Amino acid sequence: MWIEKEVALEPDPSDILALTTTTDGQLLCATVQSNGEASQKVDVLSSSDGYTWDATPVYSVEVPGTCIEASLTESGVLVLTRTEDEEQIWYGAKETECSQVQPADSEVTDINNIQFVNSDSFLMAGRDTNNQSVAAIFSLRDGRMVTKVGAGTEWGGFAQHGDELAFISETGKLSTLKANGEIQEGNVEGLENIIAAYCDSQGNYYYADSEGIYRVAAGGTLKEEITPSSGFAFSVQGKVITNLAYFQDSFFCVVKDTSDDSAQLYSYTFDPDATPSEQIELTVWSLSDSPTVRRVLSEYQQQHNDIAIQYTVAGSDDLATEDVLKALNTELLAGSGPDLIVFDGIDVTPYIENGVLADLNESLQEFSILDSIKNAFSVDGKTYIAAARYAIPSIWGTAEDMDQITDLSSFIEFVKSCPPRDDYNLSDNAYYTALPEEDKYAVSFMTPQEILQFLMSTSASELITDNTLNQEQLQQLFQAIESIGTYYNMASYRTEQEDDSIVYSDGGDSITISGASREVINKRARIGRNLIDSPAFLGWITKNWEGQAPELKSAPGLCERAYSPKVLLGINASSPNQEAAKDLLKAFFASDIQNTVVGDGLPVIESSLDARIDAAVETYGTDREMLADFLKGVKTPVIVDEVIADKLLPYAEALAKGQQDAASATQAAEKDLRLYLAERG
Repeated sequence: MWIEKEVALEPDPSDILALTTTTDGQLLCATVQSNGEASQKVDVLSSSDGYTWDATPVYSVEVPGTCIEASLTESGVLVLTRTEDEEQIWYGAKETECSQVQPADSEVTDINNIQFVNSDSFLMAGRDTNNQSVAAIFSLRDGRMVTKVGAGTEWGGFAQHGDELAFISETGKLSTLKANGEIQEGNVEGLENIIAAYCDSQGNYYYADSEGIYRVAAGGTLKEEITPSSGFAFSVQGKVITNLAYFQDSFFCVVKDTSDDSAQLYSYTFDPDATPSEQIELTVWSLSDSPTVRRVLSEYQQQHNDIAIQYTVAGSDDLATEDVLKALNTELLAGSGPDLIVFDGIDVTPYIENGVLADLNESLQEFSILDSIKNAFSVDGKTYIAAARYAIPSIWGTAEDMDQITDLSSFIEFVKSCPPRDDYNLSDNAYYTALPEEDKYAVSFMTPQEILQFLMSTSASELITDNTLNQEQLQQLFQAIESIGTYYNMASYRTEQEDDSIVYSDGGDSITISGASREVINKRARIGRNLIDSPAFLGWITKNWEGQAPELKSAPGLCERAYSPKVLLGINASSPNQEAAKDLLKAFFASDIQNTVVGDGLPVIESSLDARIDAAVETYGTDREMLADFLKGVKTPVIVDEVIADKLLPYAEALAKGQQDAASATQAAEKDLRLYLAERG
């Protein structure tokens, strides 16, 4: 059985750049021990057992800028740094002055990788002035380019061995690079997305990825799994092994957390006498994948050896969502089924009414969840569903334009008061070309499906009562789709539905910016629409909208101050493992998860939300009171049931293209939904 241990480095480094071993039985580690604004100090530490590290570094390298990565061998260290103006390469070694390596005749202007090939030369990869991948070998002594070696930016899994550099090629083959530029491809292929690797003195190649640690024997043709990642730190979503060394029958690995760039050294040692404890098997089910769920399950599994978690993502292209939900419903009503269910994309009302879910009140008592979210799914004093994240469907623009929009009717009036939007998509130059003020359209919708999604996100909760379709409310939505679609002449549109949102990382936060919002920034539309999943959204828009501070409103629809609950959790009332499932559910609301940014919504714990609001205010200078009022002032949870949305889509297409009127579409949709609503109830 493989045992994982955290390895402490003193003093605690701000980063760990590289690992290697020496011929005299030492493990070396290059750490960033200081993190100044203008320079950083890289210490090369040594240990004879991997756990106790010498207090005095073997040598240190003081470098300007920020350390990006390093390549470490027994003889020295290469450090890639970035200043405000450029990337620089520095070389350090024992009893040698630190010196800058200046590659001559280099076409590489955007360096992203440096690796020792041997003691006299190194590989440098990046992009040239035409943004093309380029790599070359350079002399360590004088910076002279020895030879070009192709597109090294596609390579990975570097491991220096003797006078050669082992690596994984762009085709996924284990290969070797010699100092003269000669490349020899091996017989092992299918190796992809590998960052960390190591070669021992016999030429055995070890590598690690999110699935485990592996070995390819010297001259071998097969990869051998040494240990799977399950239960270990690097199995956690967002954590990756960046460096690897095999030393004294143990693997030493640097594991980085991509959410905050922190690094921790771990060891993995096989203990033949250790036996796993008896485990409780918990089953977790969801319709679609979720980064928050993945992260929680990985961390919980790592911390609880007595629990074995089986996670099923049931939705697929091969099965209709309706059939997937029928199978789930049948199991739950029969008293079986998964222990914990993630209800994203599913209307939870029937599950609450059918009594198949357990009360979560006791489990949630210790958490300060926002009231509007905590009480959203309470019935008769009992809580059956808990949302661990949320987002807010919103519109934004100038105060003058936003003042004209107070509800769905005024939104449609505003759309029709502006010129219609012509058909174009991301591949068209028009998407990026500014329009004169008088030619700007109100808001971007590329397809009828986008209009439906926008309106469902603020109205879906009003469409169904007691498993019966509310025809009046649906007709209101259909009229809105018909009005906008025909005004935009969507019958002539050629654009297919596409995800045109972009996720930006700024100020330590993850910000999803929709294509509709970018069309405002590109000076084509007057109003943006966005599902806000980050407090940094408003500041990011201000920063990128020529410094204009937009006014923000909840998107118009049939529900007041609608929000989208995410990571919706429920526990099977018939589960034989309810206590274990409830303990797992608590992990979703723990501070380490709520404080982690994974890009799928806002935290629901008030202190965690406040911390992210404060960070956004500090980064962008946003009005804190206004931002907090908007994010905390949500009122109506709106879950868009995927099956209902899929059944309404053909009617939205016909309405937007003028092929059907709202009244007849409503009657037809009611018949189409009648059986589904009856069966799910």
